[in-house]
Amino acid sequence: AASACPPPLVKPVEPFDLASYLGEWYVQAQAPNSYQPVNTLYCVKATYSLEDGATTPQRIRVNNQARTGSVTGPSRGGLPGNNDAFLQAIVRGNNKGELAVGPRFLPDFLKGPYWIVHYDSDAGEAIITGGAPTQ
Repeated sequence: AASACPPPLVKPVEPFDLASYLGEWYVQAQAPNSYQPVNTLYCVKATYSLEDGATTPQRIRVNNQARTGSVTGPSRGGLPGNNDAFLQAIVRGNNKGELAVGPRFLPDFLKGPYWIVHYDSDAGEAIITGGAPTQ
């Protein structure tokens, strides 16, 4: 029998508590991609914080940092406390872990999917995927 794509269990978590998700996250494993080759994936950290002001959709400042070449290599990405983070996330799903992320200058419809498919706030763990798998 052919398998369904996306598999039924690969979907954003519901319910999702955005407030508890905000803060610092350290990447444990990440697939390299065109804008993040493997030599830039050392000590990757992402910091999420709400944008100032009430907006619809809700907007989140995304500040990514990493080291290049090794764990002691030069730092790349945002700086702690930088309110001018390059990336921005928008909340796509009401009360579920469905966001879209991209450079803040892009219109919202061009931002890419960012799904939280597993989240345990007590354990401090999450699994993120770039939307539903296509293969």
